[in-house]
Amino acid sequence: MRLLILSLLLVIEIIIESTVFPFIKIGGGFPNLVLITIISFGLIYGKKEGIFLGLIGGLFSDILFGTVVGLYALPYMIIGYIMGIFNERVFKENKIIPFIFTIMGTLFFQGLFYLIQYLRGAGALYIGQIKSIATISLILNSIIIVIIYPYFLKLSNWHVIKEK
Repeated sequence: MRLLILSLLLVIEIIIESTVFPFIKIGGGFPNLVLITIISFGLIYGKKEGIFLGLIGGLFSDILFGTVVGLYALPYMIIGYIMGIFNERVFKENKIIPFIFTIMGTLFFQGLFYLIQYLRGAGALYIGQIKSIATISLILNSIIIVIIYPYFLKLSNWHVIKEK
């Protein structure tokens, strides 16, 4: 039940990202709600949920935004797994933890995403453009995680999706 509810949350976020965010881009970048959710629930629940949510969020993102299946799924799954590793090693209620891991996750996602783009021979962006987009996404994701992570923690205590 938990994975179904969290998957539906990802679908809603992807719909928001595909319908609203293209109109509010700031310098070519915009917040990545799916990445924020994968980071958050990877930290809260662990590797299994992190990988699964990374796969679901990545496949839906690939369908809507990508030209190749796996362009989003691979980085999201890796990030979900990495965040899941830290599940038992960090105090999840600490407000700085999601902030720090969102910075790391966003940088890792941007680097891996553009590396995959480069390796598949897609039109290359200049380093300056990548830095600009990554910086804007990093700032927006870091601000948003501070606002929504407490709600994700409350959601994780909801009896329908609470850990076993």
